Amino acid sequence: MYNITVNDAVQFIRKHDTKDKAFPSKEWSNNQLALEIMSAIEDNSLTFTLDSEGELDGICICRRNDFHEIMYVVGIIGNIESMWKMLGHFKLWFPGWRLQARRNSTVRLYNTDKLINTLRKFQQKHEIISR
Repeated sequence: MYNITVNDAVQFIRKHDTKDKAFPSKEWSNNQLALEIMSAIEDNSLTFTLDSEGELDGICICRRNDFHEIMYVVGIIGNIESMWKMLGHFKLWFPGWRLQARRNSTVRLYNTDKLINTLRKFQQKHEIISR
């Protein structure tokens, strides 16, 4: 069982999104961020990961578009391992759906399989560099 609260998620985002790139949280108050998290929970469009000690180490908040089977990523933050887990959750819970996210001021639609390949290449490159 997880003992993660909305406040834990807000504090995690504030602590780790120091450059305000992962979430538009710079413009949001803590209450607005908490409402976005609660909305994602109700909508079944939030996923998070925990480290080996049971602490939050990644979170992804989305908005669903059931008609077009698209999940719009409001914000995502975590390490490469947590990104893999969250992408796995997405593929398991929403097979055939696509991801949409804002990148460099442009909204992009992502093919999930291509995104997995890109993450895999990034992870392999990271492993080679860290050796």
